Amino acid sequence: MTSEKELKSLEFDKILKILSGYVSSPPARELVAALKPVNTLEEARDLLDRTAQADRTMYEFGCSPSFSIDDVSDYIEALRKDATLNCKALLQISRVLSCAKNFKISVSKLPEGECPLIAEYALNMFTDREAENRISESVMNENELYDGASSRLREIRQAIRRTNDKIRQKLNGYISGGYSKYLQDNIVTMRGDRYVIPVKSECQGQIPGLVHDRSSTGATVFIEPLAIVELNNELRGLLSDEQNEIAEILRSLSFMLSLIVDGIERSFDLITRADVVFAKARYARDVKAVEPLLNGDGIIDIRKGRHPLIDAKKVVPVDVRLGEDFKVLLITGPNTGGKTVTLKLVGLLSLMASAGMFVPCEEGSRLAVFDGVYCDIGDEQSIEQNLSTFSSHTVNLIRITKQADYNSLVLLDELGAGTDPAEGSALAIAVIEYLLSRNCRCITTTHYNELKEYSYRAEGVSNASMDFDPETFAPVYRLLIGVSGSSNAIKIASKLGLPHSITARANELLSDEKVSFDGIVAAAEASRREADESRKRAAEYEAKAREQYAKAQALASQAEEKNKKLEEKLAKKATELLGDYMSEADDIVEEMKEALKKGDEQALFEARKKRKQLENLRFANNLSNDEEKFEKEKGEIKVGDNVFVKKLNATAKVEKIDDRKKKYTVSCGNLTTVVNFTDVSKIRITQEKKNLKRRILPDTTEGCPHELNVIGQTVDEATFSVDSYLSRALLCGLKEVRIVHGKGSGALRAGLHAYFSKNPCIRSFRLGKYGEGEDGVTVLELK
Repeated sequence: MTSEKELKSLEFDKILKILSGYVSSPPARELVAALKPVNTLEEARDLLDRTAQADRTMYEFGCSPSFSIDDVSDYIEALRKDATLNCKALLQISRVLSCAKNFKISVSKLPEGECPLIAEYALNMFTDREAENRISESVMNENELYDGASSRLREIRQAIRRTNDKIRQKLNGYISGGYSKYLQDNIVTMRGDRYVIPVKSECQGQIPGLVHDRSSTGATVFIEPLAIVELNNELRGLLSDEQNEIAEILRSLSFMLSLIVDGIERSFDLITRADVVFAKARYARDVKAVEPLLNGDGIIDIRKGRHPLIDAKKVVPVDVRLGEDFKVLLITGPNTGGKTVTLKLVGLLSLMASAGMFVPCEEGSRLAVFDGVYCDIGDEQSIEQNLSTFSSHTVNLIRITKQADYNSLVLLDELGAGTDPAEGSALAIAVIEYLLSRNCRCITTTHYNELKEYSYRAEGVSNASMDFDPETFAPVYRLLIGVSGSSNAIKIASKLGLPHSITARANELLSDEKVSFDGIVAAAEASRREADESRKRAAEYEAKAREQYAKAQALASQAEEKNKKLEEKLAKKATELLGDYMSEADDIVEEMKEALKKGDEQALFEARKKRKQLENLRFANNLSNDEEKFEKEKGEIKVGDNVFVKKLNATAKVEKIDDRKKKYTVSCGNLTTVVNFTDVSKIRITQEKKNLKRRILPDTTEGCPHELNVIGQTVDEATFSVDSYLSRALLCGLKEVRIVHGKGSGALRAGLHAYFSKNPCIRSFRLGKYGEGEDGVTVLELK
C-alpha cells in the first residue's frame, strides 16, 4: 500500500490541493483531501470511466450540474437524534434536496444509454419536492421565518404590528404635544423589549411613568409613560407567543426531515462524490490531460508525458517505457538534466491514474495499477533521528525491500549515493538484483559507471540517459532509452566558470578506466546522434513522399469522380435526346396519318414533307441503330486491347494497367476513365462503329452549299425546301447562307420572309446587296 510518505514525496498532495479548487462544496473539498489511489485494476477503471463520462456529460452533451451545497453532516446526525434545527440548518438541508432534484433533471436530458455511471448517481439520489417547497415557503433567511409559515404566526405578527402602531401613536403625542419641552430628543426608542422616550433628568417628575434606564452622563432618563405600560405588556406577550410559534414551526419542519433523513444523507453523499468526479473532468480539460489505458501487468508506456506541476509553457514532454521489454530502468546523465523529474513523473502519473484522474500525456499512453508505489527521492537527512544522508536512504531501502513485491513500482533516486562509491555501487547492484528477483518494476537514477556497465549485461535491465546539447552541455530534458549517458561533471563545471587549472587537474586525476569508459560512451553517443539525424532526415523525406502520394491520390479520386459525373451526365443527356427524337417521330407519324386521310394534292404534299422530316430524324439518330459488333475473348488483358466496360455499356481501349489498385485506364472515344478489373471483359471487334461525326453530319461543309435556289416553287414547297436545307446547314456549322427566290411578283419573297421571322434558328436576314442578287436573294445569318 502506498504510504503518506510516498504520496508526499511524489507530490500527490499538491495535485489534490489543485483539484480541490475545482469542486463546488466544502464536503467535496474534504473528500478530495482524503483521496487515495486504489490498488485494483477494476476500481481504477471504474474511477476513470466516471471521469470520462463526466467529461462527455459537460463537453459533449452540454450538461453542467451545480453542486453548491453546504456540509450538512452535523445536521443529519442531529435529525437522527430528533433535535430541532434552526433556520440556517433547514435552508442548507433544503439546498441539498434542491441540488439533487436539479441534478436529476439535468441528467435526464442525456441521450438514453449515454454516460450510465453519471445517470446512476441521479437514479440513486433522493428527492422530496414537498419537503423542499415547505421549507422554502416557511424559511425566509438564516434567521427568520415568513409570516405565512403558519396561520397562527401570521395572526400573531399582525397583532404585533397593530400594537406597535398604537404605542407609536401615543408616544408621538408626547413628542409633538406639550411634553416636548421636557424631552432630551424628539425620538422614540426601546429599552429591553419596551418602548420609552428620553426625558431630561431635571424634568423626570413632569412625565409620570416607569424609569427603565439612564444615560452614562445622567443627563437623560428613559421613561415608559404610564399611558403605554399596558400596551407594552400586551406587545411583550405577543412577542413571546411569536417565539413559541416559531419554535413549534421549526420542530414541525425538523420532524418532517427526520422522517426522510436516510434519503437526505444518501443525496448528500452522492452529490459530494459527483462533485469530485466532475472536478476531475474539469481539471483534466484545463491541463489537457487524457484518459490512460490501464493494465494490471505492470506495463508503463508514457508518451509525451508532462509533469502537471511544472509550468505548461516550460515543461518538456518525455517518453518513458517500463515493464514490457525490461523491468528495471537505470537513468543516467548530468545533474539538473531532469532525472529526478522523470522519476517523479512516472510515480505521480501512476498515482493519478489509480485515483481516477486523467494524466497529461498523449493518447494511447499506458499505465499500470500497482498494489504499492515506493520511493526514495531526495536528501532525507534527519537531524532529529541523528541519521546521515546515507543512513536515511538505507532506512528507506530496508522498508521498501521488505514491502515491495511483483505488483509494486519502486522509484530510487541516486541509489547507493552518500557513501564510498565502490561500496555504494556494489550495494546498488545488489538492491537491483533483489528487486528483480521479486519481479518488481523499478526505475533508479545513478552516476555510477558500475551500474551503467551492469545494465548492459543484466537481463531485464535497460539503461537510459537524459539528453543534453553536445556543444553547451545544457540539458534538453529528453529521455533516451537504451543509451547510457555521462555525468559530464567536469565539462559542466568548466562551462559554468570553474578555473581551467582546476578542471584540467580533475581530468588528470580520472582513472584510465573511467576515461576509457567515458570515451566509449561518448563515441556511442556521437554515433547515436548521427543516426538520429539520419532518421530525422529520412522521416522528413518519408513525410514529404507521403504528402505527395496523398495529393496524387486526392487528384486521382477527384478525376475519377469527375469522370463518373460526366458519364452520368452524358447518359442522362443521351436518354433525354432519344426521348425527344422518339416524341418528335411520333408527332410526325400522326401528322402524316392525318394528311393522308384528306387525300388531296396539298395533303399528299404535306405527307411527303413529313416523311422527309422523319427520314432526316432517323438519319440524325442512327447511332442507336448502328452499334458495333464484338465477340468476347479469353486471355490476359494487355495495354492496347479492346474491352467491353459494363458500367459504360460501351467498348473501349486499354491505355494503362495498375496491378496494385486492380484498375484499368481506358479510352472510349474522347473519354478517358479508370475502371475496376471486375468491370472489364476482353473482346474482339467484328464490326467497327461508323464515324460518329459522319453519321450525325452526313455532309461536310463542302457538301452543303452556301446557297439554295427555290425559284419556281410555291411558298409551301419553298418553305419545306428551306427548312430541310437549314437543318443541313446548321449541322455543317454554316453561319451565313443565301436563299435565291427571284424577284417576280414578290409573293414568294414575302412568304419566305414571314417564315424567316418565326424560325428560331435564324439570327437575322436581309435582302442581297448590289452584286449579291439584290431583291431576288435573301441572306440569312444563322445562330
